[in-house]
Amino acid sequence: MGTVFRIKSIDKISGSAVWNVRLSLTNHTDAQLENLNLYMRQELQQCKTILSKFTNLMQQMNFPEKALHFYMKNSDIEKNPTIEDITLKYLIGDLCLHANNYEGALNCYQNVLEDMNENMQEKPMFICNLYNRIGNTYLELGNLDLAHEFHQRAFDLALSLPETNQGQIAANYIYQGDIVMEQNKMDEALIFYQKALALLIVHLPSTHSSIAHTYSRIAHVYRKQEKIEEALEMFEKSLSVLVDSSAANHPSISATHRHISTLLWILTRDEEALHHGLQALQIDANTLHLDDPQMKRRQDWVDFLRRDIHDHKCRLEENSHDWDQLSQFDM
Repeated sequence: MGTVFRIKSIDKISGSAVWNVRLSLTNHTDAQLENLNLYMRQELQQCKTILSKFTNLMQQMNFPEKALHFYMKNSDIEKNPTIEDITLKYLIGDLCLHANNYEGALNCYQNVLEDMNENMQEKPMFICNLYNRIGNTYLELGNLDLAHEFHQRAFDLALSLPETNQGQIAANYIYQGDIVMEQNKMDEALIFYQKALALLIVHLPSTHSSIAHTYSRIAHVYRKQEKIEEALEMFEKSLSVLVDSSAANHPSISATHRHISTLLWILTRDEEALHHGLQALQIDANTLHLDDPQMKRRQDWVDFLRRDIHDHKCRLEENSHDWDQLSQFDM
């Protein structure tokens, strides 16, 4: 496996964009390393051919393109794929999707769909998840019709299964909401997201991140509809859940502070807008390099708010702020 290090600590050097990472070298006496070696050996021993071993190893190491390369070279898999082979191709598709290789992901998922045998047909939740993966991939590729078709297949199948958990149904509502929102059908998107939220609140802990992200989706719909007060309420609910469920420097918390800041500014609540803008800037300063273009935009927004508080002309003349001014800050 080569040299394996254990990460002891990761700290950002004060006043610098440099991070200090402390590592310790592992050896054969390390119990966790031995468990890792044992796990990898067991995984690879299940593979019938050398190419299968390489495919599995590349998938385990999170190299989707290389895993797919070895998989496609294995003629034995193409002739008579086993359940393990099909599942491996599905996992490679997941890696491609997470790596933004949407064509590769779609190729994997479609092959899985074609290769499913009777044993796989007896695993309806696997098929349901596969339909959703294909739908998500088509959505990323901008093919909304096919995205809707596969998410609808997944939804119909999930509803027909007595063992389907409500979280799965909620996820399908969210997928459908994402599609119609891309089509600018805001009223329909709002209905899907609200149905998802109703299920999630009942069946998940109140601090679950899925609840926060659903609040955020509803907020974005309201913002598109220029319902500022409603959008602000939803973002504030999302922030409350995220603070309880995520690490203090999580990007989602920073993004939500920024959304709240812009809405407060639109409502001419400039002092509050500045507070949330500073909260976002502080989080970003701990996660982004100082020379990152995003950091400049965040700082520019805070500076703009400070100037705006100092100069009340816009508020006195119009009692509102101009949406168009937000574009310069990528908000």
